[in-house]
Amino acid sequence: MYRVTLRQGWNGDETTIQSPWDNETKLINPVVHKDVDNIETFTFTIYPNSAAYNELHYFTSFIRVVNVVSGKALFNGRVLYPNESMDKDGVLKKDVTCEGLLAFLHDSTQDYSKYEQLTPSQYLAKLMAKHNSQVEPYKQFKLGKCDVTGSGNENKIRYTEDDKDTWDTIQDKLVSRLGGELQVREEPDGLYLDYLKQIGQKGIQVIRLAENLLSVTTAVDPTKLISVVKPVGATIEQPAGTTTETSADAVAVAQPRYTIASVNNGSVYLKDEKLIAAIGLQVKSVVFDTIKDPAILKSRGQDYLANGETATIQYQLSAVDLSLINKQVDDFDLGWFYHVNNRLMAIDDDLRIVQMTINLNDPSQSSLSIGDKIVGQEEFEKKRRNHDRQLATLQKIQEAQVTQIGELSVAAKTANQSLATLKQDYEDLIKSVGDADFATITSQLTELKNQTTTAIANLGEIGAEVLANQNAIAGLKTTNTDFNQRISALEGNNGGTTNE
Repeated sequence: MYRVTLRQGWNGDETTIQSPWDNETKLINPVVHKDVDNIETFTFTIYPNSAAYNELHYFTSFIRVVNVVSGKALFNGRVLYPNESMDKDGVLKKDVTCEGLLAFLHDSTQDYSKYEQLTPSQYLAKLMAKHNSQVEPYKQFKLGKCDVTGSGNENKIRYTEDDKDTWDTIQDKLVSRLGGELQVREEPDGLYLDYLKQIGQKGIQVIRLAENLLSVTTAVDPTKLISVVKPVGATIEQPAGTTTETSADAVAVAQPRYTIASVNNGSVYLKDEKLIAAIGLQVKSVVFDTIKDPAILKSRGQDYLANGETATIQYQLSAVDLSLINKQVDDFDLGWFYHVNNRLMAIDDDLRIVQMTINLNDPSQSSLSIGDKIVGQEEFEKKRRNHDRQLATLQKIQEAQVTQIGELSVAAKTANQSLATLKQDYEDLIKSVGDADFATITSQLTELKNQTTTAIANLGEIGAEVLANQNAIAGLKTTNTDFNQRISALEGNNGGTTNE
């Protein structure tokens, strides 16, 4: 349920070019793509029969996509590429690409400058001031929320180059070095640029199997999984006069460190037997530079083995946004966390949407990309156990289905046997009548039929005779009446003869 509007110029009047109710006002394959790390886009195809066909101008035509149920803007930006083409049948069309408001940052450049002792927020404010001095008022940004902090030299010296635009400068000098994500907020007094560690919050809509989850794909990156850890501590101080191994240029290349051997039965390794059974021996050394006490070192090693960040899980989902039909739930939003439940794949987590592809005409073709979820040894093992448990449950269900199918097969076999018995009984009954008796009965029925036909024919003949007699009687009556009239006439005129 989306409406798409077009306006010429930032403050132009809006014209609807796609309505959720009017089927005649439709774009072809309109898709919004959103990504927490990039500028959002909107693409569609339009034909000459649309009134907007010749009204799409790069940079100056603005497009807005609104969810009519929630009233929220799904996309707001400008036309970038209205590429026109004609196929072999002479049919014209335009494939249109639009870009979001963050693209305004491509419209300005930065000068070569050196900035010292500025926080990320202060540095970003400098970049915004340079951007705002070069662009139209509607493209200008106010500095919004900023919770990204630097560390070490990142807070001391930063440079800008005069061959990069503002977007590329922000990506290079801030996002790629300090992390964080950008978002635009539209407020009554203009546009605000937020620079946050992580955009989004926790949504209330649940993505659940057999409800709104259409498909899900998972991929596990196990490259950081370890089943055996070797914790080592601070460098052991060498007695005076002790010579360490050195390279040819007299630079020390090896020094011993504290280990856990003295408190771990002579072994320097800590093992997770369950993980070893699952993934084999995967050994890794972990350095704790300040620890000298073997007992503390062992404890830290055990914590790392149990809770270390060891694997990432990627999810790709296709889900129906229930907010389009239910105002009681929130719609999917970029950067937000939503609870995903799929018991068949042992998924029961709050997962964050980092990419969205929304097909306005067919929401079932939309997809959500979930960012890498980092899990520790214990959580990974728990997920593995849950997955095994679900597989066992599915196997039991399958076995029950096999048993049920077997029972149905027996019932079908019994039914077939009953039908065969009935068929045989019928054949035996026919045989018990006897061929001679059957022939006699058939002959008698045929004779009876003939007699009936003859009787009907005779009745017909009798009826005809009766009718003929009735007609003859009527004729006689007519003749007699006529004769009497003649006699009366003769007697009245004395025209007759008398015998005297």
